Amino acid sequence: MDEEELRVNLSEYSRLEVLEDVKPKAPRDDPLYGWHPYQAKKPPNIVNMCLLVAKESLNLEGRDRLIMVDPFAGSGVHGGEALSLGIFTVLLDLCPLSTQIMKWTLAPLKEASKCRLIQTFDKFMDKLKEKMMDAYMVKCPSCGGSAIGLEYRYDCLNDAEHPAEREWFLKAVKYNCPSCGTAWKILRGYKIMNPPKEMNVHVVDAPFRDESGFEDYYDVSGAPKWRMLKNTRINVYDDMYVSHLYTKRTLNILAEAKRIIWEHAGNDPEIGEFLKAVFSSTLHLAKITDYKRQAPQHFYIPKKDAVELNLLSVFEKKFNDFINAKREANSRIWTKPDMVEYIDTWLGKDFSDLDSGKSPLLILHGDAKELSKYVSYCDIVHTDPPYADQVPYLELYAPYFAWLDLISYQDWMKLLQEEIILSDSPERDKSSVDSYAGMFYAAFNEVGRIAKKGETILQLWYACRDTLFWRALVDQLNKLGFRRIIKSNLIPRAVRTWKEVITLAEDPLAAVRSAEILRHYVYTGKPVSPIALTAHQVASQFIEFTENMLKSRGKASYSQLLYGFYVDFLDRFDTPPPDIDYMYTLVNSDIFEIVEDEVRVGRMRYKVKYVVLKGTGISKQSYLDSWVEGDDYEAS
Repeated sequence: MDEEELRVNLSEYSRLEVLEDVKPKAPRDDPLYGWHPYQAKKPPNIVNMCLLVAKESLNLEGRDRLIMVDPFAGSGVHGGEALSLGIFTVLLDLCPLSTQIMKWTLAPLKEASKCRLIQTFDKFMDKLKEKMMDAYMVKCPSCGGSAIGLEYRYDCLNDAEHPAEREWFLKAVKYNCPSCGTAWKILRGYKIMNPPKEMNVHVVDAPFRDESGFEDYYDVSGAPKWRMLKNTRINVYDDMYVSHLYTKRTLNILAEAKRIIWEHAGNDPEIGEFLKAVFSSTLHLAKITDYKRQAPQHFYIPKKDAVELNLLSVFEKKFNDFINAKREANSRIWTKPDMVEYIDTWLGKDFSDLDSGKSPLLILHGDAKELSKYVSYCDIVHTDPPYADQVPYLELYAPYFAWLDLISYQDWMKLLQEEIILSDSPERDKSSVDSYAGMFYAAFNEVGRIAKKGETILQLWYACRDTLFWRALVDQLNKLGFRRIIKSNLIPRAVRTWKEVITLAEDPLAAVRSAEILRHYVYTGKPVSPIALTAHQVASQFIEFTENMLKSRGKASYSQLLYGFYVDFLDRFDTPPPDIDYMYTLVNSDIFEIVEDEVRVGRMRYKVKYVVLKGTGISKQSYLDSWVEGDDYEAS
């Protein structure tokens, strides 16, 4: 399809080529999207920019009402940002939890309903505390008064991996004593080192008698009996059930909380749904976790410093988070001039409601491979398909299906077969890359069926670096006639820990490997032929790219070269470059040399190694061997 056949203003759309200069906003820090956990949320500010530019590029062609579709909608970040821009939206996902979170997140909350919700939540907490507060009562060893346990910390006494086979020792309790004001930890056998002076800290070095959350007298009959699929990659073992993720005390409290909430839902469905949302948002903090609440793996239960939290406190915190999310939804979406009229008809029943302008939003539990059953046409597709074997969504959210009664066990087993994913579970037939690629073809063929040739824009996130998995997606897009219109964007993920900072500093490719790739297409219906290169050809391409960059810039660090080459290669050959030894390629070339400069960062001076063309004399030559074995930066 020629340029003149495209009904997209490419000069307007090319504004997105500078997305790398925009700092991504972490979704978990956004009150609208951070109240409930869900995997693979995208930075809302980047999503908003992409959709705004797409809207303006298409509106210049005389369009008024635009429809955006996301066939892998997840928790609804893309939908929320589309609605905030006045774009009508269809959100589809195979995961039942996904559709629930999207409805909870994007629903408007009127003032009258908000007051009713707060009153009902207070009644719920009163009932729950009446029955369950004693479960967290402890005796303060300082004054002998009654205290409230806030956090229970355990060590495992054996080496068992399966949670049901572990033996636990209660080693510490963080508590609050109303009588003496103590609000730190009661410890067995050791003291806190250097407690912060600015806090009200009282450390008691004394044996502490308290019931463990694992005691047998807790009633766990109300806990779900849901067997999870074995997958050691996400820490699920043989015959492991959802109930194994929690202490018996927590199971008892969750079951009682569910009973009360479901009773409220029967009397007031609107408020009951919002209470279910709060209940759902507590489940990840209700399970046994690590003390930093940042378990490195899904369903990971540490053997040292495993933590059980006071669930009553968690409920109150998560309710406040949910109220803040509703406030954001109202202010960012439903009070906007082009959305305020839809506050009573915000959610459509089928596509005709959007087509007629009756409702701006459609949320569907369905299969992307059957998209055209639900949607007739669209102007924009902004989506984030599953990344090979990175996130087995339907396995990860089994605890939510079990507690929330979202789906029966038998229907869950059927859905597992339809998920576009690669899984390490021996109980699933999801190891074939060919099958994975075939499902992608089916899904994006459906996108092509509802797309308009030369008009519909596809904005696609994909963060899988494996060339085999990448081709499983991109080759299907090429076959179906999706044409890339601007260069790819590498969107860095928010750095949160010192470990991540150090990794980025030590590994020149870490910035590339940790980035999300965002690609931009227009549907043309004309297949594109892929180009495959040998390793020798890739090395030649790297040499050529490096030479051209150095001619224009003079010098570049190894990190800068790899980052630039990654984007360039991705756009020229529709695949990430393979993992060959690029350092060896540079060292064995006779046209480059390594030089070093000294830069000052704060009070530190750093020796920075650069690659330059031989004979330029930009700086003195460094010791090549030390540079090859070390990092880009060495502090002196």
